Amino acid sequence: MAELGIEQAASAYGVTPDAIWRAIQDGQLPARIDGLGKYLVIVPPLFPPSPGATPAPPAGGASSRRTRHPWLEPAGSQSAPADSLARELEYTRHLLAEVSRQRDQLEAQVHAQLRQLERSEEAQHELRVLIGSALRPGDGSMRQVPASGSRRRWWPF
Repeated sequence: MAELGIEQAASAYGVTPDAIWRAIQDGQLPARIDGLGKYLVIVPPLFPPSPGATPAPPAGGASSRRTRHPWLEPAGSQSAPADSLARELEYTRHLLAEVSRQRDQLEAQVHAQLRQLERSEEAQHELRVLIGSALRPGDGSMRQVPASGSRRRWWPF
């Protein structure tokens, strides 16, 4: 999917940058923030901006937030409803394929994490066995702790 800056998206869709901001904040237009803190508008490949797009007139005046935006309508909105539904179906299939791909990636990551967890559990078990064998009495490999009656003095004077 293509990503455009606020000003680029506004000129591509034939609207003002304020209209793009409102659409992003209303959740009508997908966007993300890049590493520099700037918004990038995500343009779906099936609904490209039309070159001569002009903003639709607001329903309730010049400052209405319920403006119909050109990116929410398929290009050539004069076409039959069947064409519009076919485009919407094609776009939905595209989104479904993208979600399926992301799900497969996440499943692969989960399986990799599970394998790493199993390896770390095996390593912990081996460490417990080694520590247990090192602490067995009479082995001589570890220094014996003095009996509680003979307390060691820390200060030699």
